[in-house]
Amino acid sequence: PALLGGGPHAIAKAAQNRCSSHVMEKVVTRLASSGKPGAETALLDFLEEFRPPCLMDSVRDARASHVLRRTVLALVGAKKEDPPRKAGLDIASSGWKLPRMVQGKPSSEVEAGVKLLVERLVDYGPKIHDVAYETQGSAVLQCLLRALSDLDPSATETIIETLLGSNYEHVGDLASDQTGSRLMEVVISIMNDETFAALYRGALRGFVHPMAQDAKSNYVLQRCLLRAGDCAHPLVLSLLDELEPHLGSLMDEGRAGVVLALCRACGKATSTNVAKRFAKALAKAM
Repeated sequence: PALLGGGPHAIAKAAQNRCSSHVMEKVVTRLASSGKPGAETALLDFLEEFRPPCLMDSVRDARASHVLRRTVLALVGAKKEDPPRKAGLDIASSGWKLPRMVQGKPSSEVEAGVKLLVERLVDYGPKIHDVAYETQGSAVLQCLLRALSDLDPSATETIIETLLGSNYEHVGDLASDQTGSRLMEVVISIMNDETFAALYRGALRGFVHPMAQDAKSNYVLQRCLLRAGDCAHPLVLSLLDELEPHLGSLMDEGRAGVVLALCRACGKATSTNVAKRFAKALAKAM
C-alpha cells in the first residue's frame, strides 16, 4: 500500500518519477507472479487509481505509461508485449492476426478493470486522437485494445469508433503516421468483419494505391489485404482491382510486402479465378 496506494495524484507522481517508476514495475511483476491470495486484488486496486484527472498525464508520460502497461499485462497473464510488426516482410509472411495477449481465463474482476480503464479513456473524447500519435499513448492504447479484444471482443467497438471517427475521418492521418500506423494495425486485427468492410468502403476505397506507396500506410494496407484473404472476403476482388495496374511499379519501389500480401489474399479467395487473374497480372508486370 505504501508504494501502490495513496490516491490518483500520488500514484501519478510516483509513476512519472525516474526512480520510483522502475520500483513500481518490479513490484507489479513480483505481485503477479507470486500467486498469493490478495495479489490480484492489490493489482486491481492499483489499476483503479489510474483515473481522471491524472489518467491522461500518465498515459502520455514515458515512465508512467510503462507502469500502466505492465499492470495490465500482469493482470491478463502476459509476460511480454509483442509489437504489431518488426520489419520488412514480417506482416505478409506471418499474417494479419496478432498473438493472443491474454493467457488462461482471467477473472471477471480483471475483465471489468480493463473495461473500466478503456471507458475512462473514451470519456476524454477528442483528446484520445492526440494520444494516438504519441509513442507512449499509442503503446498504451495498443495494449488495452489487444487485452480487451481477448477478454470481450464486442467491448472494443466503442473505442475503435472513437479512434477512427464515426465516418472514418481519422483513418488517413493515422495510417500515414509512424506511430498511428501501428495502432491502426492493431485496430484492423481486432475489429469485426462488418466494421472491417465498412472501413474499406468509408476510408480506403480509391486510396489503396497511394497507401501501398507510402512508407507507413503500406503496412496498414498489408494487414487489410491479409485479413480480406483469410476471411475469404469479397473485398479481395476490389483490392485487386485497385492494385493490379501497379504491381510492377510497387515491386520497383520496394513494396514487395504489399504484393506478397495481395498474393496471399488472392490465393484464399473463394473463386480460383481471382488467383489466376493475379498470377497473370504479376507475370505481365515482371
